[in-house]
Amino acid sequence: MKTITLPTSLYFALVQMEDKDAGQIAKAIARYVEEEKEPSFSNSLWNTFFTLFLEQIDAQRNAYEQRRRANAQRKSGKKRVATKKSESQPIVSVVESPTVQSMALQQIVNVYPKVGTYSGESQIVWDSLTEDEKKRAIDFVPVYIEQTPNSSGQFYLNQYLKAKPWEIHG
Repeated sequence: MKTITLPTSLYFALVQMEDKDAGQIAKAIARYVEEEKEPSFSNSLWNTFFTLFLEQIDAQRNAYEQRRRANAQRKSGKKRVATKKSESQPIVSVVESPTVQSMALQQIVNVYPKVGTYSGESQIVWDSLTEDEKKRAIDFVPVYIEQTPNSSGQFYLNQYLKAKPWEIHG
């Protein structure tokens, strides 16, 4: 993986740290990205802060690997069948024809303000939701935006779908 992207919320948290502390965290992030080596800080606050970055980095690494495999398959002329979640457990997928009533991801993309670049991950989470959950997710968007008017505090769409804030707020 050549690059990582940090959400603005994590960037702002990093900027608020003392330069020395932020430097240690930045070095740990770089080492984790390149070597997948987790730091062993003696400072528990640094450990806690670093864990905020882990999910983001791992999600980006997984998305990168999926794109890399898909590109390799396209180059070799093979049609993409299924993406493995782990090397040890192959996944067999059965493609079902979509039902007429199935809601497309585009319906929430049209109303959600912060889509981001993780459309593949958003699609996977969206497909795992029931039709009722999809409807509630879409219906909750205006409430969520009202509760979180500052866009830097809002989830990206894939995070919103995973967090399911519509369940927490009724």
